[in-house]
Amino acid sequence: QEMLIGKSNKAGITDPEAFLTLSSILFSMGKPNEAEKWASKAIAIYKETGDSVKLPEAMLTTGVYLYKNEYFNKALEYFNESLSFFEQSDNKVFKAMAYNYIGKVYYEQTNITEALDNYLSSLYLYQELNANNGEALLCSDISKDRKSTRLNSSHIPLSRMPSSA
Repeated sequence: QEMLIGKSNKAGITDPEAFLTLSSILFSMGKPNEAEKWASKAIAIYKETGDSVKLPEAMLTTGVYLYKNEYFNKALEYFNESLSFFEQSDNKVFKAMAYNYIGKVYYEQTNITEALDNYLSSLYLYQELNANNGEALLCSDISKDRKSTRLNSSHIPLSRMPSSA
């Protein structure tokens, strides 16, 4: 790690992909604060260059790392910001992923109504895309959440249920 960081600083590396790789390594080493610092550098570069594709993907990825390290509020910020980009570009796959993770954060914060709203938004996008693997992943997440008894079928708003055609 020290070698990677030292080389990045001394060599004047400004490649955001290198920063994201370093960030990923640091997250896996259990150093989320350092990891977020490097991810933030990559995100700043993407913002400066106007890379509207890589920027929200980097935000989503950073949010996932923060979520996995239980920095839920900070993760939610990254997820929401990435979602706004995905909505502008109408990238439904990444929108579905963002909604799923936003749901996970709200679930962890015991905000079941918001969690379910976001899970359902994700599910409907996956259904629209015929993305069975996305649906399966989401259903697996919801199933895990239901086992903890915070989430049950009484939370599902019937007005959001898909109509059978």
